[in-house]
Amino acid sequence: HVEVEDFCGLESSLHENMKKCQKNPDHKDFIPVTEFNIGCLPDRYQDNDLADLIRALAALTVRIKVNKLSPERPKVRYPPIPRYDKRGREKSITGSGWVARVDTYSNGKLCSCRECKNSPTACKQWGRVEIFTVTHVVYDEFEAQHTICHLNYDCDSADLGQLPALSEVGAIQSDFHEDLTHLLCFTHDMELLDKLQNSLDIYRKLQPLVMDKYSDDSESEEDLTVVVSHPHGCSKHVTVGELREYHFKDDEGDLGQYKYTTPTCQGSSGGPVFILGRGVWYDEHPHSGTKAGLNHGAVFYT
Repeated sequence: HVEVEDFCGLESSLHENMKKCQKNPDHKDFIPVTEFNIGCLPDRYQDNDLADLIRALAALTVRIKVNKLSPERPKVRYPPIPRYDKRGREKSITGSGWVARVDTYSNGKLCSCRECKNSPTACKQWGRVEIFTVTHVVYDEFEAQHTICHLNYDCDSADLGQLPALSEVGAIQSDFHEDLTHLLCFTHDMELLDKLQNSLDIYRKLQPLVMDKYSDDSESEEDLTVVVSHPHGCSKHVTVGELREYHFKDDEGDLGQYKYTTPTCQGSSGGPVFILGRGVWYDEHPHSGTKAGLNHGAVFYT
């Protein structure tokens, strides 16, 4: 079961969906990102570097909304079904994702976004942001053209219209079998690019430090597993749990999948999954769904 949130009409209905949630009725284990602190971690993981790493990952996490679904979207495995409500209105879906790379150009190279291609004065200061999510959130090029990624949606009182957003999607690479999608977005907001790059730098600096600290953690047989996401399309939350299972998905042992206890909900699909002690690169572990009482990530190359 994949975990996107679908809705029609006003986005305020998403808050009602959250209240009606059956998987996590009170969401007591979902920590609002503004309230996350070192005390939210289990005792043996209450480390300042680890807490700062999670904050950096949270700063890179985005809320993804697909306003128009592709006619090519498979009906098996890929919600929503039905695609229309009782009034005949087409549904939108929300999920999560995160910024995995930032490229900034200020040396005179002209921006190649749609706006600049059609302008006699193309922008000379611009950047590209690569966002990772899962394919059942953004399936193909058609959906990418109708997608908006909101950053810094950290509290429900925030006005989405006033938050930084990336909607100029220039390219998409998706893998149906691995359930992984890369979006390439353009922006002229140099301040936003600097902030995202700073968060990436902090994450990349802290990741190996934290790995080294816990490389000999013999107290636990289960690795700390953290998910950052936008449950039900609402504001950003952090959840904490344990890795429980790891499965190879092919005979050669090239493809694997993690299963964990970390709480997730509809809207969490595509959010980054940080598993302590399981590799330096976090960009291959988006949350993908839930099955048999455990939540799981997308399939990835081992």
